[in-house]
Amino acid sequence: MKQFQNFFYYTRAERNGALALLLLCAALALAPRLFTVLKPPARLNFEEDIQIAKELPAFTAEDEAPATATAEAQLFYFDPNTATKEELMRLGLRERIANAIVNYRNKGGQFRKREDLQKIYTLSEADYYRLEPYIRIGGAASTSKSGAALSPVYTLFLFDPNTASEQELLSLGIPEKVVKIMLRYREKGGKYRHKEDLLKIYTLPEAVYHRLEPYIQIGSAAPIPVVSLDVPKAYENTPPPVVIDINQAAEPDWQKLKGIGPAYATRIVRFREALGGFASVEQVAETRGLPDSTFQRIRLQLRPSPILRRLAINTANAETLAGHPYIDKRLAEAIIAYRQQHGTFRSAEDLKKLYALKPELLEKLEPYLQFD
Repeated sequence: MKQFQNFFYYTRAERNGALALLLLCAALALAPRLFTVLKPPARLNFEEDIQIAKELPAFTAEDEAPATATAEAQLFYFDPNTATKEELMRLGLRERIANAIVNYRNKGGQFRKREDLQKIYTLSEADYYRLEPYIRIGGAASTSKSGAALSPVYTLFLFDPNTASEQELLSLGIPEKVVKIMLRYREKGGKYRHKEDLLKIYTLPEAVYHRLEPYIQIGSAAPIPVVSLDVPKAYENTPPPVVIDINQAAEPDWQKLKGIGPAYATRIVRFREALGGFASVEQVAETRGLPDSTFQRIRLQLRPSPILRRLAINTANAETLAGHPYIDKRLAEAIIAYRQQHGTFRSAEDLKKLYALKPELLEKLEPYLQFD
């Protein structure tokens, strides 16, 4: 019992310290409540805000409606970071929206990519998609040397939404996220039976649908170029953008694209020949030293086509295998060793048994493989 009492024995100094600590904790717990009692909240006064609101111009239904391309509107390349108020209004934007863009810039705002223009909440979706092909972040002058407005980068042609490839849909100016939805719908067995079925895609802007509607051909054959662009009559004589075949274009053809000089053209063609052809437009971006900004600028001007040469995986020697950009010496030796031990590869599934071949690399290599 005595030991138990000794355990709870405190000196006078210890008791005073514990008491002070308890009082401090109580004071900290009660401080917020005491503060609100001693200093009541100030009365809110909205009179100044109401007066400012009265002086602002009223927001009308006209601001919500798209500014259609009237006879006075002109379409040309422009950079929203540098375009003047007058140039923005010449594009068909209302003065209120042009002012909003200029004010956003004056406050330090910057448009780093096309989609950033949608930060201007008064800009309607229809107006954005009408102007989107003409937006050039960090772009050059908005007009040609002759003073005529330049053309947008999308191309209009007859197409069947049930068979058009991903690149063809992108070339039509359909937003990338909408293209993915369209392809996913087709993969699940969906079919577009009428033009209007595209309106069921809720992410497809109505303005884009109305631009494409005359070119939709359900059950049509391969896409046939018809009209290069949908621009005001004053600019119908503007030459269409250059479009090249990624597997057939020679070096001079590549140099017709903005940002592609002799050096880049040579690298692209050499890379293509080493691959055996480009299996997709995106592969062009893998060219050594080619800036992504340059590829994105020319992307919609590139047309896919069948690759030129396949790789005989069951008969090629180590030197031939290692000559392909996607196969290094170590992987080539692993392929030869597997063939010697297990026989020929019957399909890409057999290649998955090679530990040296990563799944993402096999996916890139598969279009080039020939198994017979």
